[in-house]
Amino acid sequence: MKTDQISSVCQEADVHLEVRPDGKSRSPGASSQKATRKFSALSRRLLLAGAFLLILLVGGRSWTDLHTYHRDTQWVEHTREVLRITDEFLGNLRDAETGQRGYLLTGQDRYLEPYENATAALPRLQRALWELTADEPRQQKRLPDLDRLVTQKLTKLATTIRLRRSNGLEAALAVVRTDEGMQIMDEIRHLVRAIKDEEYRLLQTRQKHARRQAQTTNLLTFSVVLLLFLVSAVAVFFIERDISHRESLERSLRMGERRLALALEAGRSGAFDWDLQNGVNLWSEELLRLYGLSSEQLVHTSKDWIACIHPEDRTAGLAALEHSLKTGGFDCEFRIRRHDNGEIRWMHGRAQVCFDESGKPTRMIGTNVDITERKRAEEALRASEERLTLAQAAAQIGTWDWSLLTDEAICSVEYGQLYGRPEWTHPLPFGEWLAAVHPEDRERAQEEVRRALQEDAPYNTEYRVIWPDGTVRWLVGKGRVFRNAAGQPVRMIGVNYDITERKRTAEVLASQTERLYEINQELERFAYAVSHDLQEPLRTMTSYAQLLARRYKGKLDEQANQFIQFINEGVSRMQVLITGLLNYAQATDSQSAFRHDSLSLEDSLREALQNLGASINQTAAVITHDPLPTVAGAPPQMTQIFQNLIGNALKYRKEGEAPEVHISAERRPGEWVLSVRDHGIGFDPQQAKRIFGVFQRLHKKEYEGTGIGLAICKRIIEQAGGRIWAEGSPGQGAVFHFTLSIRPRE
Repeated sequence: MKTDQISSVCQEADVHLEVRPDGKSRSPGASSQKATRKFSALSRRLLLAGAFLLILLVGGRSWTDLHTYHRDTQWVEHTREVLRITDEFLGNLRDAETGQRGYLLTGQDRYLEPYENATAALPRLQRALWELTADEPRQQKRLPDLDRLVTQKLTKLATTIRLRRSNGLEAALAVVRTDEGMQIMDEIRHLVRAIKDEEYRLLQTRQKHARRQAQTTNLLTFSVVLLLFLVSAVAVFFIERDISHRESLERSLRMGERRLALALEAGRSGAFDWDLQNGVNLWSEELLRLYGLSSEQLVHTSKDWIACIHPEDRTAGLAALEHSLKTGGFDCEFRIRRHDNGEIRWMHGRAQVCFDESGKPTRMIGTNVDITERKRAEEALRASEERLTLAQAAAQIGTWDWSLLTDEAICSVEYGQLYGRPEWTHPLPFGEWLAAVHPEDRERAQEEVRRALQEDAPYNTEYRVIWPDGTVRWLVGKGRVFRNAAGQPVRMIGVNYDITERKRTAEVLASQTERLYEINQELERFAYAVSHDLQEPLRTMTSYAQLLARRYKGKLDEQANQFIQFINEGVSRMQVLITGLLNYAQATDSQSAFRHDSLSLEDSLREALQNLGASINQTAAVITHDPLPTVAGAPPQMTQIFQNLIGNALKYRKEGEAPEVHISAERRPGEWVLSVRDHGIGFDPQQAKRIFGVFQRLHKKEYEGTGIGLAICKRIIEQAGGRIWAEGSPGQGAVFHFTLSIRPRE
């Protein structure tokens, strides 16, 4: 303290000072004042020491409390991790059951994916539970029972899957109906619930302890602030650091909640938290939206929820709810009628019930997932399978699915019927199928299978099979090979169907075709012979008519000369008709027509124009053409087609006009379309088909001809596999179209 302050204190205490001769003042109790100063210094030292000691004590206590708080916080996180692992553990068991049920119902391996993922994850989760509860004896006592039950459960699931694969659905269902799997699952849920209840108890204890430690720390911190800024600063530092950590956790929690909300919305899933004691039921926004409810239309009681369910599913929903209040687990699929628009939607509800120490249900937490699309897909799949089954039965198509890993094929009922073996409902080995194939076709059928497996080629073959009663049937086999990631064949699926009648029909048609060919050949030879043999008597008639005309020239009257002229003209016309008939018979034959696959139409047109050179010069005709392609055909026949069509255009030209003819070509899929267009007199469109008949002429008197040129063109084109047709109108000209095959190498 300062001197003036000490004096003031002394005056207030009625202490008088006296002045010494040396001018120094001293108190009447100078020694006591000195002692007081010593005491004050000692007090300050003691106070400083006490403050320092207090700082050390408070600091040490604060550090201890903070350390305890962090340790309690870690224990809380540890407990939450145990709860998360148990939830994931139970969820994987449910997924394993879901995959098992899907496979039992469908028999398709793709439904085993949840089961395989779950069985792969469960060992990891069991090890995690052992490690996390290593310092909790009560929990450790439960884990051996839990491991034993999980092993029993997985064994049951694997048994039903194996039976379904080997013996069929009924054998697997026989094991399911024993309810042993359900009892094991109930025991697992009971153990998991006991583990979670223990962890909840530990969580509450640790949270309370953490809160008490935090309160103590805050109180001490507040007291230290009053004593010393340094202690306050240190305490504030730690507190702010803890607060910052807590805010970070809260931000992470809020972000996690937002991600959860987005995930629920994306997965068309809503969550709820139902306080069974107070009747408070908290629904997420997505769940309200799924039910078509507003935030004011909350569902408080089970009756409110049951009222939202489709009337036909209310009994099942209520039974599942009552069952969950006893067992702790809710798992049910049901329909709802949306409150806003009355739409029917399918829901899959899952929930976990919490119980107090007396076993009374206190809380239910769960989700509802909209599975409408899945249900529709399942219904569509079921309808498709029914249609496929009906189609297979109606068309007698047998299906098979051959596993190369087990060398067994699963076959449809129709498959066995195609082989005369309706008992083929069991998995069929490859050797048993091969033994049913006709011995003459067995090696080829086996080779086709080998080629499909080794060369990744499509399996498509025809072979005979022998029924047990000796009947021989023709079958078609088609299939596809599936390979693993390494490219190795692991599976082959396909169909069989009976083509016996088709084969018999083909044999009959082949026999009839051969017979028709022989008849046609005979007719051609007959027409050629007749045409050739008629030439001789006509030549005789012509010779004698000419002989009469020369010998009796001037001796006969005019009427006799006219008769002789009529005989000569008739014989000439007959010779022209016989020549045309002979040309028609020789126009083409199946042994030589269109055997060339590289014929230039430019060359054929050029040769035809040379043959028609005299007529072209006489009529001053103008012949033009587009670039013409190379096609499949024979030169003589194509030259004759061009010559007949262009000659036809020159003949039926308009009086006093030079004929104009244009030849064009258009490429279409698999063929060329050639067109010969003129500007002549045309024809009646109703006669378009008639003009291609033998000896059919629309203008008999005005124009010369036999009416056989177009018939020759038609015969050549049709025997080459093409078509020919005509378009025209009187006075407007005509156009003749015909098609030719594109040569193979194009």
